[in-house]
Amino acid sequence: MLIWLRYKTNNAMTEPTGKITGKHGGPRPNSGRKHKYAEETTVIRVPVSKKDYVQQLLARTASNEIPFDNRKSDLSPTLDLQRVEIRSDVKIPFMDELIVAGFPSPASDHIQDVVDLNDLLIRNKDATFMGRIGSESMLDAGFDIGDIVIIDRSITPVHKDIVIAMIDNDFTMKQLMLCRYDGSDCDNKEYIGKPFPAGQERYQQPIWFKAANPAYKNIYPLPGQTIEIIAVVTHNIKKVCRR
Repeated sequence: MLIWLRYKTNNAMTEPTGKITGKHGGPRPNSGRKHKYAEETTVIRVPVSKKDYVQQLLARTASNEIPFDNRKSDLSPTLDLQRVEIRSDVKIPFMDELIVAGFPSPASDHIQDVVDLNDLLIRNKDATFMGRIGSESMLDAGFDIGDIVIIDRSITPVHKDIVIAMIDNDFTMKQLMLCRYDGSDCDNKEYIGKPFPAGQERYQQPIWFKAANPAYKNIYPLPGQTIEIIAVVTHNIKKVCRR
């Protein structure tokens, strides 16, 4: 024999008609899953290959291990560099005195020496490259869009160097930080001259990349991501006269 029951909603509880269930079931204060975050959550779809990455990112931001940062990112899948070729030997007169308020006379008694820009800007010709800035993420460090930077791949990167970094397969120019993610100890003497760790050691300590523009996010690599330093930025060639 089949028995059909009709259901209706009564005080936010679902129950068969004519049957009293008391206070069992239904929503109760402070019941159910607790939020890990101090805000509402939503459901999204992510690629299967990125599932672990997203879970690790959420876990670390929820525990305040790294700050959550939703500002702009300038990670780029391409890196346009040009190898330096020394094609000329030009000696430029060098006036060995500080320019405070005005320009010294170009008379010969002010000229102490001559400078070859190749010697001034290039330490290791075979490891030196040039590139043009295409982002404002390091604006407050003096790097404007269009500036030409000289980078050297033979220099060992250390704490607070401006570097060209590769994270997985994307590139960025940022300040290398080998201190706590919140920046609280980054000026401690113990970090002065601290080199970028080699091999697996680099994945066993805080490593992050600091932007110099409040509109851009810092980069906090996650476990499993590949981190490489391509080169250290040694000089920034800035055009001052725009005509």
